Amino acid sequence: VVGDPALLERLRAALDATLEPGEFVLNKLAERLAAWERTNDTPLSADPHLKEGAGGLRCHHAANWLRHAMGETPRRETESYDLVLAARNALQAVTGKDVDHLTAARRGEVVRLLGGADLAAAATEVHDEFIRQRSRLLSTRYRLGRGVEALNGEVRISSKSDLADAAVGVAHATRLGLEIPDIPVGTRGTEDGGPALYALACGEATVRNLDRAGLLEALLPELTACRTLFPQEPTHAYSVFEHTLRTLRHADSPPEGFLEELKLGVRDRESLALAILLHDV
Repeated sequence: VVGDPALLERLRAALDATLEPGEFVLNKLAERLAAWERTNDTPLSADPHLKEGAGGLRCHHAANWLRHAMGETPRRETESYDLVLAARNALQAVTGKDVDHLTAARRGEVVRLLGGADLAAAATEVHDEFIRQRSRLLSTRYRLGRGVEALNGEVRISSKSDLADAAVGVAHATRLGLEIPDIPVGTRGTEDGGPALYALACGEATVRNLDRAGLLEALLPELTACRTLFPQEPTHAYSVFEHTLRTLRHADSPPEGFLEELKLGVRDRESLALAILLHDV
């Protein structure tokens, strides 16, 4: 690719200025998992997808995107990456088509063109590099969002963070498996309900972590006021607060049948989550 270097630098600066690392990392991880489900989820497959599958070219690219999100420089292509790329080029040469799926029938021919190189070993090294970078998300320091950062597997929320930004950071951290401190954090108020509603709609685990961080008290004080409120009817086994959060759990994993079909028909999950959170308030 050739062009104006100054234009490229402007693009990089714009990317860094607008990138939200937490959301970006989650989308990148989801993208890889979805690709592995469509193709192959191990580099030791007899008919791998050399671009999207585990051990394919996208593993190297995704590993570098994770590095970028953590504020690090990308890693140069390795010999293993070059071998996988050479295998893809050889496959397209022998088939005469723009294909990336190396079938068992073509494998021997492609490997011979590569001089008998161990393609599976190279793909394993490419795949392992992505897995290492994914693991580092739980052991290094990087920004999750505005006023929120990950630090050695835990979340740190700045006191200058807006309430909505802090809530979104906790939602991202929960999905990544980061620890949420149970020390209430002070944040500034906010009028931006959209991001806060997104966080509240991320499920039971996120709402419990918002509560641990003291953010739920500010977002839905009507709900936290019901923490120890027990209904008078004997059919209720929990306080209103606990019952509400367990209802969120059931909504995330409804039993097969009518409720599952109903959930699939609901497009506005945020309104559904808010209805659940307020249904007994």
